[in-house]
Amino acid sequence: SLGSGLDPLTRALLYDPQTSGGLLVSLDPAAGPGVLDALRRDGVAVAVVGRVEARAAGDPVLVDAR
Repeated sequence: SLGSGLDPLTRALLYDPQTSGGLLVSLDPAAGPGVLDALRRDGVAVAVVGRVEARAAGDPVLVDAR
Protein backbone atom coordinates (compact mmCIF):
# COMPACT_ATOMS: atom_id res chain seq x y z
CA SER A 1 0.00 0.00 0.00
CA LEU A 2 1.08 3.57 -0.49
CA GLY A 3 1.36 5.77 2.58
CA SER A 4 -0.31 9.14 2.90
CA GLY A 5 3.12 10.80 3.07
CA LEU A 6 3.78 10.27 -0.64
CA ASP A 7 3.20 13.27 -2.86
CA PRO A 8 1.45 12.78 -6.22
CA LEU A 9 4.70 12.95 -8.24
CA THR A 10 6.36 10.24 -6.15
CA ARG A 11 3.26 8.06 -6.47
CA ALA A 12 3.36 8.51 -10.26
CA LEU A 13 7.04 7.57 -10.40
CA LEU A 14 6.32 4.20 -8.80
CA TYR A 15 4.30 3.12 -11.84
CA ASP A 16 5.15 3.12 -15.52
CA PRO A 17 1.97 3.01 -17.64
CA GLN A 18 3.97 1.72 -20.61
CA THR A 19 4.97 -1.47 -18.82
CA SER A 20 2.26 -1.68 -16.15
CA GLY A 21 4.93 -1.87 -13.50
CA GLY A 22 7.54 0.02 -11.58
CA LEU A 23 11.00 0.62 -12.92
CA LEU A 24 12.82 -0.25 -9.70
CA VAL A 25 15.92 -2.32 -9.01
CA SER A 26 16.69 -3.82 -5.61
CA LEU A 27 20.27 -4.69 -4.73
CA ASP A 28 22.71 -5.00 -1.85
CA PRO A 29 23.61 -1.51 -0.59
CA ALA A 30 27.32 -2.33 -0.89
CA ALA A 31 26.88 -2.94 -4.64
CA GLY A 32 24.90 0.28 -5.13
CA PRO A 33 27.69 2.74 -6.01
CA GLY A 34 29.23 0.44 -8.62
CA VAL A 35 25.88 -0.36 -10.22
CA LEU A 36 24.85 3.31 -10.27
CA ASP A 37 28.17 4.31 -11.85
CA ALA A 38 27.90 1.61 -14.53
CA LEU A 39 24.34 2.60 -15.42
CA ARG A 40 25.26 6.29 -15.57
CA ARG A 41 28.21 5.50 -17.88
CA ASP A 42 25.69 3.82 -20.18
CA GLY A 43 23.53 6.95 -20.19
CA VAL A 44 20.82 5.66 -17.84
CA ALA A 45 19.28 8.20 -15.47
CA VAL A 46 19.33 6.57 -12.01
CA ALA A 47 18.68 7.56 -8.41
CA VAL A 48 18.40 5.88 -5.03
CA VAL A 49 14.76 6.23 -3.99
CA GLY A 50 14.55 4.18 -0.82
CA ARG A 51 15.53 1.11 1.09
CA VAL A 52 14.02 -2.24 2.03
CA GLU A 53 13.46 -2.98 5.69
CA ALA A 54 12.60 -6.27 7.38
CA ARG A 55 8.98 -6.79 8.39
CA ALA A 56 7.13 -9.41 10.34
CA ALA A 57 5.44 -12.20 8.38
CA GLY A 58 1.94 -11.14 7.42
CA ASP A 59 2.57 -7.41 7.85
CA PRO A 60 1.50 -5.39 4.80
CA VAL A 61 4.10 -3.83 2.54
CA LEU A 62 4.04 -0.06 2.90
CA VAL A 63 5.69 2.46 0.59
CA ASP A 64 5.86 5.84 2.29
CA ALA A 65 7.94 8.99 2.56
CA ARG A 66 10.32 9.45 5.47
